[in-house]
Amino acid sequence: MFQCEECARGLYIASTAAKGCLSCPAGFAQGNLGGASCPKCGAGKFQNASNTTECKICPVNYFRSSNDPNTTRCLVCPSGWVAQPGLPTCSACPGGTIPSLDLSLADGKLCSSCDAGMFQFLQGKIQCDACPTGFNQPSEGAKTCLQCLPGSYADSETSTGCKECELGRSSSAAAAVCTACIAGRFQAKVGQALCFPCIPGTFANAAELEACLLCDANTFNSNASATQCQDCSFGRYSRPGSVTCSQCGNGQYKVLLPFGQHRCDTCLEGKVSQAGDHECTSCTAGLFQDLQMQSSCKSCSAGKWSSSIGATTSGTCQQCGVGYYSAARGVAAEKDCNACPPGTASNTLGAHEYSLCIDCQIGTFSESASVNCQECVRGKFQNKVGQALCVRCYISAS
Repeated sequence: MFQCEECARGLYIASTAAKGCLSCPAGFAQGNLGGASCPKCGAGKFQNASNTTECKICPVNYFRSSNDPNTTRCLVCPSGWVAQPGLPTCSACPGGTIPSLDLSLADGKLCSSCDAGMFQFLQGKIQCDACPTGFNQPSEGAKTCLQCLPGSYADSETSTGCKECELGRSSSAAAAVCTACIAGRFQAKVGQALCFPCIPGTFANAAELEACLLCDANTFNSNASATQCQDCSFGRYSRPGSVTCSQCGNGQYKVLLPFGQHRCDTCLEGKVSQAGDHECTSCTAGLFQDLQMQSSCKSCSAGKWSSSIGATTSGTCQQCGVGYYSAARGVAAEKDCNACPPGTASNTLGAHEYSLCIDCQIGTFSESASVNCQECVRGKFQNKVGQALCVRCYISAS
């Protein structure tokens, strides 16, 4: 007589006719006594040794699917993909993140956010890209970078913010550097999108000036954007900041009479003169004068323009159209109104400052000189404000 004994854990016996228990092969395990077979390791598990009581869990960033016939090992996740322990598949790190390099510092997160100043638009990538010059990103985990607004710049990669243009300089959108105002133009404020022309009677003889200079006494300048003033001819004079030289009083003109005599007549509306002039000068485009006997013309206010010569009323000053603005006074043509840059829009007639170009909201975009922002079409999106285009949606490859 003999007594039957149960097979130990990690062993099995498939038949009553068998003479002894057999070890569970690699890839299989038996955790119970008296097992008739060894179960195969399931998805997310493996066993590389025989005679074992349980299967091992695939470690971090390794996987084994249920369709994988090899139960003795797990496979490493593809580059840019991650997996928690014991999973049958890997997943791609989403846009704005990459696989964590040091899991001991990742607080259990297998994907780490891109640093501020960096971005990653695609999923499943192993490194973040630097924001180029002219762009910035103040937040972590970003999929895109933000372009610097007009009047600002980013002169290095990985910028987390844009800097304001200095006095005497300006920039357009997405600028890597600010451009110095050329001679004849100036900028008295920081963070500006453009430089302004010096008005008649003033000049700028160098680049990057914060203000125009008045013409000296006995010099004059009748043009905008001048780089120098001219000397008055012999026998004529001018005060500082004059647009002409004179003999008769300001707002009058000299009419010659017999025997070397002369009289001074009054300049009418729409015309001006400096002391000693022989004729009145019509107000140039962008200017007007509604009074008699004046030495200078009045400027159309910011947000307006006029191409009229000799205008006698401010009514000739027309508003810049919707989608445009002008912070300058005395603008001479409609084409000199500034278009609202891409990513903004304005439905304000006669907009007198850049701030009236309103940033497009999330889910919308605009081109230059837009009146309204447009919604992204189906299949595209935009999750930032003030953008010039929408981004095509991408389907996960997992």
